[in-house]
Amino acid sequence: MKTITLYYSSVSSSMEIKKRQKRMLDILEMKKYQLELVDIALDSSLRDRMREIAANKTALPPQLAIGDVYCGGYDEFDLAVEDEILDQFLKVNDDATAESPTTPPPPPCTNDTVETTAAS
Repeated sequence: MKTITLYYSSVSSSMEIKKRQKRMLDILEMKKYQLELVDIALDSSLRDRMREIAANKTALPPQLAIGDVYCGGYDEFDLAVEDEILDQFLKVNDDATAESPTTPPPPPCTNDTVETTAAS
């Protein structure tokens, strides 16, 4: 299993950042992912590294990466959890990643379907 790096800050005055970090960590631990925790409050070079990987000079924690490959921040993580595609988002399952682009979307609703339902 690939090691997921969680960039976080042990020192933050923002309750929102603290809540997001805790939720992210709780979910990752519950799912038993292999984690590397990087506290960007310990050294500014760690914060700079997080921002470099995220390709965002103002990125705030929490952020996720696998090695030098950026996965996303809290909003992307939360969406993946809600959509039940966390493994794909984190790229931890090569099969899930490979299947994602080739899986066709569900067929769209058409007016015929709506009219048939309304006529029933």
